This record gives sequence, C-alpha cells and structure tokens, in this order.
Amino acid sequence: MRDIYDVMVVDRRIQVRSAICEYLAAEGYFPIAAADYEAAIELLRLQATLRVALVDTALCNKAQGGPRSSPWRLADELAARGLHVIGMAEPEERHDQHEQGYPVLRRPFHLRAMLAYIRAVPVMS
Repeated sequence: MRDIYDVMVVDRRIQVRSAICEYLAAEGYFPIAAADYEAAIELLRLQATLRVALVDTALCNKAQGGPRSSPWRLADELAARGLHVIGMAEPEERHDQHEQGYPVLRRPFHLRAMLAYIRAVPVMS
C-alpha cells in the first residue's frame, strides 16, 4: 500500500521543511517535503493524494529559468496539477498578500496562521 500525503512543503532550507512537517504531523496531517523544483515535481508524480503545497517563493524564483520564469512558475505548475498553493515569502520579498491568486504568508509567521490557511482548503472526497 502506498503512503498517503496531503501536504507538500517545498522550501530550500531543511530546518524550515523539518519544523513545518513536524508541526503538521502533530496536527494530524501527513506532510512530505521537497527541497527544490525538481524534487517537488517528482513527488507530485508519485503522490496522487496531495492537496496543498506550501511553497517558498524564493525557490519559485529559481525554478527552471526560461521565458516564462516568474516567481510563481513552480506554484503555477503545482496548481495546474490540482494542488492548492500557499506561498511563504521573506519579509524583503515584494509580494501582495494574494499574489497571482495564491495566499502568501510573510516570514516569520505563526504556525497557527499557516494551519488556518491549510484548514480552509476544501477536503477532497
């Protein structure tokens, strides 16, 4: 039987990924973590049950270059595959609270605020 995950945490820093995953697990979620664009896309291919992605917006900036390289390219790709995306931005990054239609949490943020965003995502039946 395949493991079931419902939240993907995509962040370049292992400490951040670990802390968020630990918190989510303690709250009853099944998180899985990715360090970069390629790892996130590969995990998405393997895990059909994902429904939410917490995405480091600085990581989005580095995603795959090219003519359509926007800060939200990774987020757009995850959303196109059915995930609800929540951005996690550094204080110095210039993003609106709902950039490109995605909610954005400004660091440092309270984990309870992050959890409120996740809980607002409809559960798939």
